[in-house]
Amino acid sequence: MNRNKPYLKGSIGESREGILQAQVAPAHFESPIRFSFRHCKTHKNWCIRNLGKSHLERLYATLGKFEDMTFKDVIGMRHDKGFSIEKKDSFNANLFADTDADFSTYLHFRVNGAPTIVRVFGALKGSLCYILGIDPDGSVNHD
Repeated sequence: MNRNKPYLKGSIGESREGILQAQVAPAHFESPIRFSFRHCKTHKNWCIRNLGKSHLERLYATLGKFEDMTFKDVIGMRHDKGFSIEKKDSFNANLFADTDADFSTYLHFRVNGAPTIVRVFGALKGSLCYILGIDPDGSVNHD
Protein backbone atom coordinates (compact mmCIF):
# COMPACT_ATOMS: atom_id res chain seq x y z
CA MET A 1 0.00 0.00 0.00
CA ASN A 2 1.27 3.45 -0.90
CA ARG A 3 1.59 5.28 2.42
CA ASN A 4 1.59 8.70 0.72
CA LYS A 5 -1.92 8.22 -0.64
CA PRO A 6 -4.77 8.49 1.89
CA TYR A 7 -7.15 5.57 2.11
CA LEU A 8 -10.51 5.37 3.81
CA LYS A 9 -12.32 2.31 4.99
CA GLY A 10 -16.02 2.21 4.18
CA SER A 11 -18.79 -0.32 4.41
CA ILE A 12 -20.03 -2.09 1.31
CA GLY A 13 -23.76 -2.76 0.99
CA GLU A 14 -25.45 -6.13 0.59
CA SER A 15 -22.97 -8.17 2.60
CA ARG A 16 -24.21 -11.41 4.09
CA GLU A 17 -21.21 -11.51 6.39
CA GLY A 18 -21.88 -8.13 7.96
CA ILE A 19 -19.99 -5.03 7.04
CA LEU A 20 -17.18 -5.60 4.58
CA GLN A 21 -14.37 -3.11 4.48
CA ALA A 22 -13.03 -1.66 1.25
CA GLN A 23 -10.37 0.90 0.60
CA VAL A 24 -11.64 4.04 -1.06
CA ALA A 25 -9.33 6.84 -2.15
CA PRO A 26 -11.57 9.70 -3.35
CA ALA A 27 -9.83 12.77 -4.71
CA HIS A 28 -11.93 15.07 -2.53
CA PHE A 29 -11.99 13.11 0.72
CA GLU A 30 -11.14 16.22 2.80
CA SER A 31 -13.77 18.39 1.10
CA PRO A 32 -17.15 19.01 2.71
CA ILE A 33 -19.96 16.84 1.36
CA ARG A 34 -22.45 18.69 -0.84
CA PHE A 35 -25.77 17.40 -2.19
CA SER A 36 -27.60 17.92 -5.47
CA PHE A 37 -31.11 16.86 -6.48
CA ARG A 38 -30.32 17.39 -10.18
CA HIS A 39 -30.61 13.67 -11.03
CA CYS A 40 -33.34 12.77 -8.52
CA LYS A 41 -36.01 10.56 -10.02
CA THR A 42 -39.45 12.10 -10.22
CA HIS A 43 -41.21 8.75 -10.49
CA LYS A 44 -43.90 8.57 -7.83
CA ASN A 45 -42.07 5.85 -5.88
CA TRP A 46 -38.81 7.82 -5.58
CA CYS A 47 -39.82 11.47 -5.50
CA ILE A 48 -39.14 13.79 -2.57
CA ARG A 49 -42.75 14.97 -2.89
CA ASN A 50 -43.84 11.67 -1.32
CA LEU A 51 -42.38 12.70 2.03
CA GLY A 52 -44.56 14.18 4.73
CA LYS A 53 -43.55 17.19 6.81
CA SER A 54 -41.77 15.24 9.58
CA HIS A 55 -39.88 13.14 7.02
CA LEU A 56 -38.81 16.27 5.12
CA GLU A 57 -37.62 17.95 8.31
CA ARG A 58 -35.53 14.89 9.22
CA LEU A 59 -34.19 14.59 5.66
CA TYR A 60 -33.01 18.21 5.59
CA ALA A 61 -31.55 17.87 9.10
CA THR A 62 -29.64 14.77 7.99
CA LEU A 63 -28.35 16.48 4.83
CA GLY A 64 -27.26 19.45 6.95
CA LYS A 65 -25.44 17.16 9.37
CA PHE A 66 -23.58 15.47 6.51
CA GLU A 67 -22.71 18.84 4.93
CA ASP A 68 -20.87 19.74 8.15
CA MET A 69 -18.61 16.72 7.57
CA THR A 70 -16.04 15.63 5.02
CA PHE A 71 -16.29 12.48 2.94
CA LYS A 72 -13.63 10.99 5.21
CA ASP A 73 -15.82 11.64 8.28
CA VAL A 74 -18.97 10.17 6.75
CA ILE A 75 -17.50 7.03 5.19
CA GLY A 76 -15.87 6.15 8.51
CA MET A 77 -19.19 6.08 10.35
CA ARG A 78 -21.23 2.95 11.08
CA HIS A 79 -23.39 2.03 8.09
CA ASP A 80 -26.61 2.93 9.89
CA LYS A 81 -25.29 6.43 10.65
CA GLY A 82 -23.25 7.21 7.53
CA PHE A 83 -23.01 6.17 3.89
CA SER A 84 -23.18 2.56 2.75
CA ILE A 85 -21.32 2.15 -0.53
CA GLU A 86 -23.07 -0.23 -2.95
CA LYS A 87 -21.31 -3.04 -4.78
CA LYS A 88 -21.05 -2.26 -8.50
CA ASP A 89 -23.53 -4.91 -9.62
CA SER A 90 -25.77 -4.86 -6.55
CA PHE A 91 -29.54 -4.57 -6.82
CA ASN A 92 -29.45 -1.07 -5.31
CA ALA A 93 -26.75 0.21 -7.69
CA ASN A 94 -28.60 -1.22 -10.69
CA LEU A 95 -31.79 0.61 -9.69
CA PHE A 96 -30.14 3.87 -10.67
CA ALA A 97 -27.41 2.84 -13.12
CA ASP A 98 -29.39 4.29 -16.05
CA THR A 99 -29.43 7.75 -14.45
CA ASP A 100 -25.97 8.89 -15.49
CA ALA A 101 -23.20 6.80 -17.03
CA ASP A 102 -20.55 8.96 -15.34
CA PHE A 103 -21.41 7.68 -11.87
CA SER A 104 -19.23 4.85 -10.66
CA THR A 105 -19.92 4.97 -6.91
CA TYR A 106 -23.47 4.42 -5.67
CA LEU A 107 -24.52 4.66 -2.03
CA HIS A 108 -27.42 4.93 0.33
CA PHE A 109 -27.94 6.38 3.77
CA ARG A 110 -30.70 6.38 6.32
CA VAL A 111 -32.74 9.26 7.64
CA ASN A 112 -33.47 8.28 11.23
CA GLY A 113 -35.83 9.99 13.64
CA ALA A 114 -38.84 10.22 11.33
CA PRO A 115 -41.95 8.06 11.89
CA THR A 116 -40.41 5.49 9.51
CA ILE A 117 -36.81 5.11 8.39
CA VAL A 118 -36.29 6.82 5.05
CA ARG A 119 -33.50 5.56 2.81
CA VAL A 120 -31.86 7.95 0.38
CA PHE A 121 -30.03 6.56 -2.65
CA GLY A 122 -27.31 8.57 -4.30
CA ALA A 123 -24.13 8.57 -6.35
CA LEU A 124 -20.83 10.35 -5.86
CA LYS A 125 -19.01 12.50 -8.36
CA GLY A 126 -16.07 14.28 -6.78
CA SER A 127 -17.23 15.72 -3.47
CA LEU A 128 -20.81 16.12 -4.71
CA CYS A 129 -23.40 13.55 -3.73
CA TYR A 130 -26.28 13.39 -6.19
CA ILE A 131 -29.56 12.29 -4.63
CA LEU A 132 -31.03 9.79 -7.11
CA GLY A 133 -34.06 8.53 -5.26
CA ILE A 134 -35.80 8.49 -1.91
CA ASP A 135 -37.40 5.38 -0.44
CA PRO A 136 -40.00 6.95 1.87
CA ASP A 137 -40.61 3.84 3.98
CA GLY A 138 -37.21 2.14 3.79
CA SER A 139 -38.69 -0.92 2.10
CA VAL A 140 -36.31 -1.37 -0.86
CA ASN A 141 -34.41 -4.61 -0.18
CA HIS A 142 -35.96 -4.75 3.29
CA ASP A 143 -39.36 -6.36 2.70
